[in-house]
Amino acid sequence: MKVDNVILLEDNKKYLLLDETELDNKKYFYAVEVTDDKLEPTDNFAFLEEKIANQKVYVSQVQNQDLITSLLIIFTNNVGLEIDKMEN
Repeated sequence: MKVDNVILLEDNKKYLLLDETELDNKKYFYAVEVTDDKLEPTDNFAFLEEKIANQKVYVSQVQNQDLITSLLIIFTNNVGLEIDKMEN
């Protein structure tokens, strides 16, 4: 999975992957749910964990509140770094 890709979850919701990070040797994504037809962003955001088993990629939504807090800090810092790059 890569940033800027749209993925379809088992619940038939589509998500655009906005950013990624690794934490404790696990890959996480910050994603926004998009509409089915025009792939327009909605107000629903999610933290997703990539899991690989039997050479297949699976995704699950992060539920642990402590982990969500940690990921929020990381992704917020990533946005700040991108803004700094654009200003310089």
